[in-house]
Amino acid sequence: RVIENLLCGIARKNLLLTQKIRHMSPRTTRDKLMAFLLDQTAVLFDPAVIITPITPLSCLFCAVYAVYCLLPALLQTVYEHRFARLRRQNCQ
Repeated sequence: RVIENLLCGIARKNLLLTQKIRHMSPRTTRDKLMAFLLDQTAVLFDPAVIITPITPLSCLFCAVYAVYCLLPALLQTVYEHRFARLRRQNCQ
């Protein structure tokens, strides 16, 4: 058990040293920053798919979100139709 803990500690320090070398080896500051940020996205990104059950509240949320997303296009269509109708009335 003690040897296993020592090996885990050494492996962890080895990974940190490897990451530090990977971040510091590029020549420019921009490349160093990009290397660091790419490593952070790999740490924070977890591609596991989480499937949650569909509830009435989630359906309501999806419907409200869809209306919210489509509202600008809907308003633009309504006002274009209204503008065209007013233009036709004024031209006659």
